[in-house]
Amino acid sequence: MSPGGRSEGYVTENDGRFIFEHLPAGKYNLLAEGHGYYRQAFRENDTYSTAIVVGPGLDSAHVVFPLVASGSISGTVTDDDGDPVEGAQIMLFYRGIVSGRFETRISYSTQARSRGTFHFSNLRPGTYFAAVQARPWYVTDNSNNPELDVAYPITFYAGTTDGAAASPITVTSGSEAQLDFALHAVPAVHTYISGHYQEPGTGVTVTLNERGPGGNPLQVFPAMEMQPDKLVLRGIAPGRYDVELVRSDPQGQSVINSKVEDVTGDSAIDFSGAPKLSISGSVVFEGEERPPGPTSLYLGSIDHNFGVRATVEKDGTFALNEMPLAGRSVQILLQNAPGFYVKSVSVKGAKFSRGELELPDSGSVQLSVVAGKGFSAVPGIVLKDGKPVVAAMVLALPANPDQPGLIARDQTDSDGTFTLYSVASGRYTMVAIDDGRDLEYTNPSVMQPYLKAGRVIDVPVGNGSKLQIEVQPRKR
Repeated sequence: MSPGGRSEGYVTENDGRFIFEHLPAGKYNLLAEGHGYYRQAFRENDTYSTAIVVGPGLDSAHVVFPLVASGSISGTVTDDDGDPVEGAQIMLFYRGIVSGRFETRISYSTQARSRGTFHFSNLRPGTYFAAVQARPWYVTDNSNNPELDVAYPITFYAGTTDGAAASPITVTSGSEAQLDFALHAVPAVHTYISGHYQEPGTGVTVTLNERGPGGNPLQVFPAMEMQPDKLVLRGIAPGRYDVELVRSDPQGQSVINSKVEDVTGDSAIDFSGAPKLSISGSVVFEGEERPPGPTSLYLGSIDHNFGVRATVEKDGTFALNEMPLAGRSVQILLQNAPGFYVKSVSVKGAKFSRGELELPDSGSVQLSVVAGKGFSAVPGIVLKDGKPVVAAMVLALPANPDQPGLIARDQTDSDGTFTLYSVASGRYTMVAIDDGRDLEYTNPSVMQPYLKAGRVIDVPVGNGSKLQIEVQPRKR
């Protein structure tokens, strides 16, 4: 992509050579893809890459683009008789370092074809988990025949129904992995939900989620029947479920209450008098300014698979009384508050460490949030023996290790320069690392060995100065 927003393409020669001619001076993003190679940026690392700088005295004519070959995963899904299961949903989870922390998240999903086969292509090398969700083709919702009242549990590779026990699948550059799933029908259970209430103009339903690898919620879809005093759920395989009571009204849906239940047979779940988790508190905005519009406090999982929002009132208070986050760890973020950031958090009734709030199953949690204001850009250059370093990871680490959300990151371009954008005001240690791939930089113990050789700065830096940072070797 050129500085003016124009993009150009080039098909490489047989020897891999390419050339873009008559380019104005500036920085250019370089991307490549081809048969057997996923689309990737030059010296790509997570969501960062190295731009090619074109201009007088700069060498942009000898670029070597090290492409990483993609991998693939194929397989089959069969039933108890060895017959293919058509239409089964196969989910692929990626496990690795994302934005400086270990995460497991759903990355891909597909359906099995008529022969029960499936295929995932153009996969980045790394660690994956796989799960299959399906329903026996012969099952009907209203059957009174016990032989037809069965269900498939969600099945994880290799053959377990426990998401925490799923086996990892290693995908390397150019590799092809073969997975075979055998689904086994088990007697379905009936669950009776009581203790809910329904106001005029509203509806009440139930959502069931099973936790997959990394705690990712996988929704289960039972047959549901509304009776005067209860909800009846059918077609469920025995298992451990997050059961959420959901109210629908003209404003949308909200979770009334939630429980974690081990469903091993026909069972009743009573929500009347069930303990609830409530969260309340205040947001104090530093200075005299406030965000121009309605502001929200967002409590969400690290991988953004689930979360809730609380409106911050004019006096800074907020309250959440219907919480689907019981027993989970969440981040605290400000939304619709341009120019502000979460500067500090004080907590009563829960644990808060390294930017994560560990919520209890029930009770009352109070939060006092201070919102700071002021962001600055921090430009600089990374050097080794006085020469620019290409593709170095650059980090600005806040003095308080409990604020990983304030860590700023960039990657040096082909002339060794970088710019950290939107760095909150405060004291930081600047660190440059020659190989930051898969570095858990949000973990203070991982970063401790780099701090001594880092450079301490106060943001804003002032005077438009460009910092010089000495690169450090990766410590393994």
